[in-house]
Amino acid sequence: MNMPSFLSSLSSTPYAMVFAGQATPWREGLDEVAHDPEIAALLGRVLAASDDLLSPVRRELATQSVASLPFSLPAAAGEPAVARRVNGPDEAALSVPGIVLSQLGALMDLSRAGVDFASHPPVAFEGHSQGVLGVEVARAWIDGDEARAATVFALARLIGAAAARQTRRLRAAHADGATYMVSVRGVSDALLASLISQSTTTQYPLSVALRNDTDAHVVSGAPADLAALVAAAERAGTADKAAHDAHQVGGRPLEPVCEFLPVHVPFHSPLLSSALDQVRQWASQCGIDAALTESLASAVLVGTVDWPAQVGAGVEAGAKWLLDLGPGATTVRMTRNLVDGTGVGVLPLGTQADRDRAATPGWEPAAPADWSALRPGLITLPDGRTVVDTRFSRLTGRSPVLLAGMTPTTVDPGIVAAAANAGFWAEMAGGGQVTEEVYNENLAGLRAQLRPGHTAEFNSMFLDRYLWNLQFGQARIVSRSRASGAPLDGVVISAGIPEHDEALALIEQLRADGFPYVAFKPGTVDQIRKVIAIARDAAPTKIIVQVEDGHSGGHHSWEDLSDLLLATYAQLRAQDNIVLAVGGGIGTPERAADFLTGDWSKRHGRPPMPVDGVLVGTAAMTTKEAQTTRAVKELLVATPGVGADDDSRGWVGEGASRGGMTSGLSHLRADMHEVANAAAAAARIIAEIGSDGAQVRARKDEIVEILSHTAKPYFGDLEEMTYAQWVRRFADLSFPWVDPTWQIRFHDLLQRVEARLAPVDHGEVPTLFPTADDAADAHEAVDRLLAAYPNAETTFVTPIDSAWFPALCRSYPKPMPFVPVLDDDLIRWWGQDCLWQAQDERYDADQVRIIPGPVSVAGIDRVDEPVAELLGRFEGAAASRLASRGAEPAAAASRLGNGRAAASEDEWLRHVPFISWTGHLMTNPAAVLDEETVEIRRSGAGVDFVIHLDTAWDSDPRGAEKHAVRELVFPLTLTGEDGAVPVIDEARLPEHMYAMLAATAGVGSTSVAGDRVEALPVMVPSERSEFGEAHYSFTLAPALGFDHAEATGAALPASYELAAWAPDALLGPAWPAIYAALGSAVHDDYPVIEGLLNAVHLDHSMTLVAPPERLVADGVRSIDVVSHVAAVDESSSGRIVTVALELTSGGEPIGTTQERFAIRGRATGNRAPSEAAPFGGASVEVVDTPRSVLRRVTVSAPDDMTPFAIVSGDYNPIHTSYAAAKVAGMDAPLVHGMWLSATAQHAAQAAVAGDAGAHLAGWTYSMYGTVDLNDQVEITVERVGRVVGGGLSLEVTCRIDKQVVSRASACTFAPTVAYVYPGQGIQSPGMGLDERAKSKAVDEVWRRADAHTRSAMGFSILAIVRDNPTEIVARGVTYRHPEGVLNLTQFTQVALATLAIGQTARLREEGVLVPGSAFAGHSLGEYDALAAYAEVFPLETVLDLVFQRGSTMHSLVPRDERGRSDYRMGALRPNQFGVDDAHVVDYVASVAGASGEFLQIVNFNLAGQQYAVAGTVAGLKALEDCVGSFAVLLVPDDGTNPVMRLDVLGKHTVGAGGAPQAVTSALTFEPLQAAGLTFADVDRFAPELQNHEITMPAGAGDVPLANIKMIAALAVMKKAIEKADMDSFIKEHGTVGYAPTQGHIPAGAPFIGPACEGIRAGKMKRVMIIGKGSLFLGRMTNLFDGVSFIIQKNTAENEQGAVSEDEVRKLIAKAMKDFAASILSKEAEA
Repeated sequence: MNMPSFLSSLSSTPYAMVFAGQATPWREGLDEVAHDPEIAALLGRVLAASDDLLSPVRRELATQSVASLPFSLPAAAGEPAVARRVNGPDEAALSVPGIVLSQLGALMDLSRAGVDFASHPPVAFEGHSQGVLGVEVARAWIDGDEARAATVFALARLIGAAAARQTRRLRAAHADGATYMVSVRGVSDALLASLISQSTTTQYPLSVALRNDTDAHVVSGAPADLAALVAAAERAGTADKAAHDAHQVGGRPLEPVCEFLPVHVPFHSPLLSSALDQVRQWASQCGIDAALTESLASAVLVGTVDWPAQVGAGVEAGAKWLLDLGPGATTVRMTRNLVDGTGVGVLPLGTQADRDRAATPGWEPAAPADWSALRPGLITLPDGRTVVDTRFSRLTGRSPVLLAGMTPTTVDPGIVAAAANAGFWAEMAGGGQVTEEVYNENLAGLRAQLRPGHTAEFNSMFLDRYLWNLQFGQARIVSRSRASGAPLDGVVISAGIPEHDEALALIEQLRADGFPYVAFKPGTVDQIRKVIAIARDAAPTKIIVQVEDGHSGGHHSWEDLSDLLLATYAQLRAQDNIVLAVGGGIGTPERAADFLTGDWSKRHGRPPMPVDGVLVGTAAMTTKEAQTTRAVKELLVATPGVGADDDSRGWVGEGASRGGMTSGLSHLRADMHEVANAAAAAARIIAEIGSDGAQVRARKDEIVEILSHTAKPYFGDLEEMTYAQWVRRFADLSFPWVDPTWQIRFHDLLQRVEARLAPVDHGEVPTLFPTADDAADAHEAVDRLLAAYPNAETTFVTPIDSAWFPALCRSYPKPMPFVPVLDDDLIRWWGQDCLWQAQDERYDADQVRIIPGPVSVAGIDRVDEPVAELLGRFEGAAASRLASRGAEPAAAASRLGNGRAAASEDEWLRHVPFISWTGHLMTNPAAVLDEETVEIRRSGAGVDFVIHLDTAWDSDPRGAEKHAVRELVFPLTLTGEDGAVPVIDEARLPEHMYAMLAATAGVGSTSVAGDRVEALPVMVPSERSEFGEAHYSFTLAPALGFDHAEATGAALPASYELAAWAPDALLGPAWPAIYAALGSAVHDDYPVIEGLLNAVHLDHSMTLVAPPERLVADGVRSIDVVSHVAAVDESSSGRIVTVALELTSGGEPIGTTQERFAIRGRATGNRAPSEAAPFGGASVEVVDTPRSVLRRVTVSAPDDMTPFAIVSGDYNPIHTSYAAAKVAGMDAPLVHGMWLSATAQHAAQAAVAGDAGAHLAGWTYSMYGTVDLNDQVEITVERVGRVVGGGLSLEVTCRIDKQVVSRASACTFAPTVAYVYPGQGIQSPGMGLDERAKSKAVDEVWRRADAHTRSAMGFSILAIVRDNPTEIVARGVTYRHPEGVLNLTQFTQVALATLAIGQTARLREEGVLVPGSAFAGHSLGEYDALAAYAEVFPLETVLDLVFQRGSTMHSLVPRDERGRSDYRMGALRPNQFGVDDAHVVDYVASVAGASGEFLQIVNFNLAGQQYAVAGTVAGLKALEDCVGSFAVLLVPDDGTNPVMRLDVLGKHTVGAGGAPQAVTSALTFEPLQAAGLTFADVDRFAPELQNHEITMPAGAGDVPLANIKMIAALAVMKKAIEKADMDSFIKEHGTVGYAPTQGHIPAGAPFIGPACEGIRAGKMKRVMIIGKGSLFLGRMTNLFDGVSFIIQKNTAENEQGAVSEDEVRKLIAKAMKDFAASILSKEAEA
């Protein structure tokens, strides 16, 4: 498909043709067409025809060498078309015809490219300068009149020749670089005319040859004269710059740009009058039409060109494109400037490249800007009013006349609310919102005065870092109030432009905070361009740009609004998302109409440049609602002001006075417009003095005098005042208090004076004024002070107090209304905070600084006009002007609209950004959701938004059967007021919110526990709550915990073994009771549930009396719930509703929960919400411990919350519906906070890597941030303390991208423990005494025990335990024991009882003793358990009991002279040598029988594993010898991993865990034949074993052993033993490790040696040990969990000293040999 070229489209587009004149690249243009044979031939014919026509005068032309032109047509390849180069005026004889010929060639080229000039001719022809010749030759050529074209070309030759001849004859004076024509830019028409009129020429007059724009001209004249003109222009520029630098005038400085043109003939000048006569003569001789000659020759030679007028004529003719045929593109830019915004484009066609591009298929030039679409229109609103319609009004729904933010006038909410209620954009000034308290007070006033549906805006000063940080930076008081529904919908960022990236982030943040309208307020060209760049990158977000110039009131720049707009308007309008408002000097309705309609730009020679809104500030200072005093208002009316268009363009110079206005300096040394009164005069002098302390002192009297005429006089010289004068002066100048801190400072002053005058010389001074309230009435307080201290009248202020006074005045941000001291900070003392006095009736108008704009104040002509009427007058003027020009109003439902004002109510409803919900702004769902989702339903009751919600079941054919919230209904009231948004119908709202509440609670569904939820429970009267209480029951289904975990804890890794229940599983079935209670709460006689859509779950607390699985195990099948509203509180985060639940079963408590909901946007309090009680509110005592991370895990949030809604019973649609989420201000559904709560509970409870986990008893879960679908959430569980009585204190933190989104404090149930107290045998000297220093409780027990034993028994138990003497005397009885009397049973039992009670007391003291646990005692331990844990016996009683018990036992046993008896006790572990529980009694009896000694098992401690044996020393020795000295662990490698233990007696073989029969048979002695074992084999085993290499671990060394002689490990690696082939077995699989260590191994000490490392690494799972004592075994088993040990006591001969490698070999070999021999001997006996 062939695409058309742009040139071909001209056949259907009106266009005009433009031809340039001198100072263009004509040689290049002619060269291009001369090398085109076809065009050159045609041009050659025209040239030849002109030669014929000029034949009568060619002889005269020959004298100038132009009888024949030196043009080669066609030009030879590589050769120029114009070979001759000439200088000076003679160039004109070639350039004038050359330009015409170039333009004619371009025209021919376009014709050949497809432009059909004949059938679709231009609507206009315009020639710039000599371009009029091009116009005529083009007309002739298009008409097909080649002869006329030749005639025009002949005239061009004559004009060029005559101009050159005449210029040479002028013999005008020259200047360096000057020519006969100079371009002057940047100088207005009037100024240029003035400069020309003042110039003194030498011979010839100067004349404006060409007017290219309002400030762009070309002047013709003699070169020297033009040089003088340039010098004059530059002098004018220098003088103007000096005036600007001195701040005497503003606006764009005069910066003339003068350039001499490369033209050596003064075209368009009276200097060429003789040349015109010459052309007339020559033309007559040649028979050329006189009228044609006169028209063209006079236009080129002496006529003045008004190019804006000519271009305007072309536009008026209807042209949409101006085709510029050049030569070149010299005139393109100036022409574009003139048509910019008209919708007319300029297309350069003066070069071959330009024409080729335009002829290229598919290429199109950029569409020209058309500002006519921006012009305002008229609409008629439903109330019949005709108003102005602009982009601003369509965007905001408000009038295009804005009430600007200005301090102090619009700090007060009254004027802001009055303007907003009338449909105007009204800015609350941030300059006066200096604290959060002040802001909240003004915001409350705004809320109270705004009518339903109306909103205001906030103006904040970006460069005031304190205010910005307070309002939108760190403190964000305005943003936070907006989140709470404050009726503010726009933010104006004034006083500075943020950096680009910061601005973009700020726009995004503000819109997210609920401000759809963001405005920037630039005041310079550079700032405007910065904002344009910001808007470009913020697109498509609409950005309001408020351009304000230096004619505004108060602080001002020296920029002029017209200059700013002329420089940037095109760029502003090129950015479609910019809405433009302007301010500064728009003080009258007519001036406002100028800018709204765009008329203002016409005086600058530009097409209408309408703006979208105008800012009104100064004019509002005298309105009825303004707090300005009556005197100030009247002074403003009387102030003449200055005119915007006077000689000074509306400027009042710095320090000058005009029209009752002046421009002074503020305390920031910034320019400030103000009324010229006494205060302004003082400001001028103070600014003049500045910070010069010497000047202040030198001019003190003058300063004091001028300050006395202002609202802030000098306080006085304190050193010359008495204390009475001091306090009186303070009261007179400050009272009544404007600011509460003035009263506070006065109170401080009173107390200081009391301290100074009181007769007390030390200590506290009694005061008459204990609090600041006692100084509320300043004069009364002064009287009381002076009555109490009459010496104040005669006592002068001390230097110390005088020096203190300035510090007192500076102690709070609000300055005092006086100057306390005259120093080098005078300008700040006086100038700071000096605007509020204009609103204080105690001051007259001459005393205060009044800051209107100098132009706008001229328009103030009335006092106390309502602000709505004032702003209405401004809009009315624009409407009247539009109507007078024929604008027809269109009917509209509202100003608001998308591209046009809404034509219907439905269109408005779907476009308005907000609705007003019980006085709070919220996003309009119809504006963010599609039409199918939001149905507008009308009924007799009103208009409703019916929002159809998406669900997970929408594609399910039976989805309607599955419960979900499917509909939201918003009942509306449409006020019909201008600028108002739809308002929720508060009368109809509750029924719809209750319906949503019921659906959210699952009404109509069956819970996962199987309960049918038919309705919310009914609230009944209650003593718990004024709103009543709800009763509800649900089934405790055994599977509920598992079902709940599937939707929550299943997100945890598979390595987490989940608990059967998370406590939150009990909350889900209770939601009907929670929502019933929530729905019962009322605030100010209105249900709090009205804010359900804005409700967020703030925190969740829960306590349980037992884990849910225990409840199920105990048979609990139903839980009863009682719910009520415990509190309705106000906070800065919203209205906090607390719902409390009690869970019981059969009247027995199960637990409690407390749910706190924050209703966002209902924040009437200033305080943050209180923290929820930790641990669910459980009454537990917690001891802090060092923080320790127990586990950290990351989970993925669900991609759909429907499963959780089902198992939890909470169907809140913001978690399951995208439409509901949009209504709530989110892009997608949020993850339910309770999902993460339950998942976090599972993370805390799960068993992980051997950690058994825990059961939660208390849980407080606070939610700080939202969690999106599919978010990655890191859950960290930390131990932060222990619960007194058992259990842990945990902190569980959930983070997303390192940001905390929720945190829980939890406590766990105490673990199931039993306390077991041992009997005798564990005693040792010093036991437990070291704990006395660590524990007061332990120390107290030992002290009591010692005191009792001393008094009642005659000995010190402390001395016995500490020193263990071998002999003591108590009550005349001597007690002896060779190893110390601690080993005598009566002392042992007392010591052990004291030890047990002391240790238990310490556990109790530390809070780790778990009450209600099982407890038991072994032998003596039974007494200890009853006394220490159960506290049945007091300490003293149990000591008496055990002492008597021990004494009785001691007396029954015979002893020798040294106190020794023949009896001992020993611990027997038969499982280590193959004797089971069934045979252990017989085994001990057999040893007793064989030895003839007494042996008896007296304690059956652990069946099959440990027994206490009492017996004679010899009997126990016999038992020990029978047990033997060696044991081996054998492990088959078939996966069953049994442990085979062989004892030296060979009586028993025990297999653990299903050993293969082959193994069992191989190791049993009955029958031995199955093992193939013979006695001869034994002889062979021993030497082989002895010679087997024993591997010595590196680094073991030959370390002596004190108690532990040797550790050897024998591990089997690969295969099962099928027969007792010990030789091959040991050679192939055996490994022996040897690791000595030093001394006794204390509890918890590291085990030394490389063999130990092998055990730790898992290389040795079954270990044979030869060592000493059970204590060592206990240490080993504690150190190496999962490793099985056999321990054996060393033989006597190896009791002392080191064990060598050889001894190890012999010991193992002997053990093996003895083992085999024992088996064979038993076999023989059998």
